[in-house]
Amino acid sequence: MQKTLIILVLLFTGITQSQELKEASFVGKWELNWSKSGFFPKDDLLFKNTTKELSDYIFKLNKDGSVEHKNNSNVECPVGVFTMRDGNWKFDNGFLTLELRGEKIADFWYWWIIQYKPEKKGENLYLKVEKVIKNHQIPPTKTWEQLIGSN
Repeated sequence: MQKTLIILVLLFTGITQSQELKEASFVGKWELNWSKSGFFPKDDLLFKNTTKELSDYIFKLNKDGSVEHKNNSNVECPVGVFTMRDGNWKFDNGFLTLELRGEKIADFWYWWIIQYKPEKKGENLYLKVEKVIKNHQIPPTKTWEQLIGSN
């Protein structure tokens, strides 16, 4: 009986450590290769681990669950410029969930919550859309307060 209890404790500890190792493997800077994959919220995504500074296509997943992104205001884009005001991420039960809020300038304010099935291969991170939980968009003539107040 005591041996069984020890085995169960070791097994549970191993599962918990395995979950932490998987979650920790997402922490860091990731460069989105939108030309080879797609873009938020409905497309599968391809990221590559990077040490570059934050910029338009680089996202940083922090240990505390926050997401960082820095928009380069010098970029000209005929289809609108993506900006992120705040973001969060979590890894649970094999799924990585992103919550991103901001503005695609000239197009819309957005609030997205997207659940992905992640797959890591070397320096690459593939995020396959499992479910778009929230895809809330309002016109750019509205305000940030209207976005977060309208759920």
